[in-house]
Amino acid sequence: MASTRTTRRPQGNPGARSGRPRGMTRRWGLLVAIITVGVLAGACAQAQPGGTVPTGATGTGGTGGTGPWLTLLRTGGLAGVHDQVTVDASGHWTATDKAGRSRTGQLDQSTVDGLRALAADPRLAAQASRSAGPSRCQDAFTYTLTVSGRRLSYVDCPADPDQPDAWKAVVDLVARSVLG
Repeated sequence: MASTRTTRRPQGNPGARSGRPRGMTRRWGLLVAIITVGVLAGACAQAQPGGTVPTGATGTGGTGGTGPWLTLLRTGGLAGVHDQVTVDASGHWTATDKAGRSRTGQLDQSTVDGLRALAADPRLAAQASRSAGPSRCQDAFTYTLTVSGRRLSYVDCPADPDQPDAWKAVVDLVARSVLG
């Protein structure tokens, strides 16, 4: 009579098979860790002061040179938007979304003139030098605008005090004209 040997693994052995496929618990753990990090990173980004980061460049006219005169980055919201718009001094613009799709166009002369007037507003410099506190909104858009060498980031939250109205006017004109 041939004997068949069966080896039984101890109950506490991590290699013992359970009703789940091997590695399933690790996958769920990894997924939970990734989601937790993403949520915490998003919460921290929203909690950062909407403050400013002056770049130190000078000039307010934006009428000379090559390359972008104005750059707008819109991020956040429920859908995780990531739109970037660059505008050169002649009004030629390029918009890129989070999938990397690009569109280009030309602003009409009245819009270019409007942007130049807004970029010459002395309140831009004053508002770029101050820092805002944490935002009261969780799922609002964050705008980072660089215009004529000055840079400002803010959360578009109506409940936040002391919104940078001069910067918002530039953002609104670019967003209406390019992003729709």
